[in-house]
Amino acid sequence: MHKGVVPESALEATLAELAERYSPDVIVIGAGTRSKGCADRLRKLALAPVETIDETGSTLEARKLYLQDHPRPWYLRWIPSTLICPRCPLDDYAAVVLAERYWESRIR
Repeated sequence: MHKGVVPESALEATLAELAERYSPDVIVIGAGTRSKGCADRLRKLALAPVETIDETGSTLEARKLYLQDHPRPWYLRWIPSTLICPRCPLDDYAAVVLAERYWESRIR
């Protein structure tokens, strides 16, 4: 699995490289504000079918995943996780959440 945050300017090149390495069956993106333009760009690349999925609440779920991977120091553990805001983008964790939602929807 590859997880990371890519600048929009490097989207096509990065996805082409990842598609060559992993040969994806599908590309999943969130159905948020800018998804239509992004989905159109991805479809033009023709690397794999593009599926959009509801991303409601994915940032909160991404924060939980981040905190599982990066436990807080003992002196911050009394602060509720809902009040902890990581200092880095959580887009890569949100992508994992969306991928999990996609696979869950396929299993049902």
